[in-house]
Amino acid sequence: MTVYINGVAEPNAAPYTEGARVYHSASQTIPDAIGTYLAFDSERYDTDNIHDP
Repeated sequence: MTVYINGVAEPNAAPYTEGARVYHSASQTIPDAIGTYLAFDSERYDTDNIHDP
């Protein structure tokens, strides 16, 4: 994989990655025919503080 920084190929640069693995620590009831937000209140990892429980 080649990473481009300001249009210049940087073969030794690490690609920028971010991510979070989140989960809900208890059961959640989801009703039929109604939009429901999933409550992810815990995380395994969060590389860039992108998860806000």
